[in-house]
Amino acid sequence: MRSFLSAFFVLAVIFCGAQSRYTLVYFKGVVQTSADKKLWLQQNRIGSTLSANETVKLEDKSEAVYSGSKGEVVYLKKPGNYAVADFESLKSAQNEQSFAAYYLKYVAGQVTHHHSDVEEDYKSNLKNLGGVSRGHGESCYLQPHYDELVIDSAVTFTWKNFSAVKDYTFIVFADSLLEKQMVVREIRDTTTTVVVKQFSAGQVYYWKAESRTRNSCLTGSFRLAGGGEKKSIAFQHKELLQSLSFSKGMNKVIEAGFYSDKGIYARAERCFNEALKLEPQNEAVKQAYAAFLSENR
Repeated sequence: MRSFLSAFFVLAVIFCGAQSRYTLVYFKGVVQTSADKKLWLQQNRIGSTLSANETVKLEDKSEAVYSGSKGEVVYLKKPGNYAVADFESLKSAQNEQSFAAYYLKYVAGQVTHHHSDVEEDYKSNLKNLGGVSRGHGESCYLQPHYDELVIDSAVTFTWKNFSAVKDYTFIVFADSLLEKQMVVREIRDTTTTVVVKQFSAGQVYYWKAESRTRNSCLTGSFRLAGGGEKKSIAFQHKELLQSLSFSKGMNKVIEAGFYSDKGIYARAERCFNEALKLEPQNEAVKQAYAAFLSENR
């Protein structure tokens, strides 16, 4: 009897292991789920998972993309009900080897990590501050992001106005000790653009903006990509664009994930802004963008 139960247990584990677990990686409009088709709950958070007995319902002009634990991608884009048990037959051409599937998971992972951090910070604040939640201090610098990879011919530096008077000294250094100055400018603004042809590929540079009325912010940094690295990124980007077949807004979010993963944050942010223009009411785009900003500022 014991051996029979052991064999049954092993078979059960194998069977359960064969079932793919689906996670919501993108959504648009109204997406609902139900285990009994009576009580429907709205799915409005990237990273939500589905049970094997659930059904997904899409309203008109709604979309949902789920990633399976085996790498498969299920793209639902027509109104109607979809049983999770039927997802195997609904999976898209995108698979775990495709760039689109990889960066879908990358963006979803950032959002899930962001949600976790927000909840932990909130609980910590409630515990340590007697129920009062307060935000953390922010960096003065907006771009480039810390340790950003630069593939363009010029870099635009932007920072928050942290002085009573817009009177800054902007400096780029060629060393971490901040001794070798490459660029020095007196600026009455919070942004400036520098052509990078005088800099060396592969080297890390450091920068800061100083004010007469307040100490400078923490030092920022960036690195210039070499010719071979640029070609590799361009090739992979082309491959990614060829594998995209989702909505325009979602395609831009995936493209943002590509650039973010490479450390090219300025282009990633540009893609997120384009996605928001295409789908300004899309909660998934907002969640992905918020996670990106939290992770990289």
